[in-house]
Parts: sequence; structure tokens; C-alpha cells
Amino acid sequence: MAGAVAKKLLRKYNVDVLAYTKSIGDVKLKRKFTHEEISKNKFENAVRCPDPECAEKMENAIIEARKGGDSLGEQSKFS
Repeated sequence: MAGAVAKKLLRKYNVDVLAYTKSIGDVKLKRKFTHEEISKNKFENAVRCPDPECAEKMENAIIEARKGGDSLGEQSKFS
């Protein structure tokens, strides 16, 4: 709830907060994206990546890892 309140407050001052996925596993974005590109594509795929081609590769990497009973998250150095 605090995040929603903060976004409303920031919007009052014309501040837009954007986030997107830059990498999943070994799949990484190859370029930077403009504010407009990120805004346009932020809900176009499940991984929230602004590059549709890269997003598809990210999704496939997740599916393949899941099939092998694995994930693409990093192991903690304390495990």
C-alpha cells in the first residue's frame, strides 16, 4: 500500500517510476532503452522486459530451467 501512495504522490510532481528486467540467467539485454520504449512495452510480456525478442528468450530460459527442476536465481554465498 505504501508503494501505491508513493506513486500517487510522485505523479503529482510529474515523476514516473519505471522498472524493467535487464537479465535472467544468461539472457541479457544488449542495449539501453528510452523512457518511452520502457513505458510502451512494460506490460507486453510476463518478464517485464522492454525488448520483445529478448523477453521471449528469457521466458524460454525459465521454462527450460523449470523442466530440469532448477531455477535461474543465484545461490546465496551462505548456502
